[in-house]
Amino acid sequence: MRRFGIAGLCAAVAGLAVPAIAQQKDARPIRVDAPRTSLFSDVARAAWYSINELVIASAERMPAEHYGFRPARDVRTFAQILAHIADNHHAACGPTIGRPRPDTSFDRLQTKDELTKALRESAAVCDLAYGILTDQNAAFRYPAFNSEYTRFALLVSNITHNSEHYGNLVTYMRLKAVVPPSTAGIK
Repeated sequence: MRRFGIAGLCAAVAGLAVPAIAQQKDARPIRVDAPRTSLFSDVARAAWYSINELVIASAERMPAEHYGFRPARDVRTFAQILAHIADNHHAACGPTIGRPRPDTSFDRLQTKDELTKALRESAAVCDLAYGILTDQNAAFRYPAFNSEYTRFALLVSNITHNSEHYGNLVTYMRLKAVVPPSTAGIK
């Protein structure tokens, strides 16, 4: 059972990264300064850079007047999703580089400028975490989310989390007639 869990996790990361790897000739390639260690860490890193660029581009593309938009009463606004993503970056990536979560309440951020800045700053924390990911340190364990996780599990869960919420952002953008960044370059 455990082997299927790890194998499934690796397959999921590889599946997330296929678009990232396929688009590298047109998009930013895997960071030059990132160590090339193996398929697993390189694929995780590529998946991170790919989804992070889409999330940040979404924050930039959505007009400021739509940051308070929510398609239904009981769901987050566009701004609240971005704040949640920024907070999760600190929670998932911060422990792997020894950075505590900031005391900042991301929920208080409402404007496009505030949220885009917070998102970029939180992504920089993750850039460091993915930048030092290797097969040799992937199994190191860290306290996070009231439990203990490996570096690899935290970083892959961050990719998954961003991917889930990017899906929300796409829906919100489409409802406001904004072309999502993943579609913008496709004719």
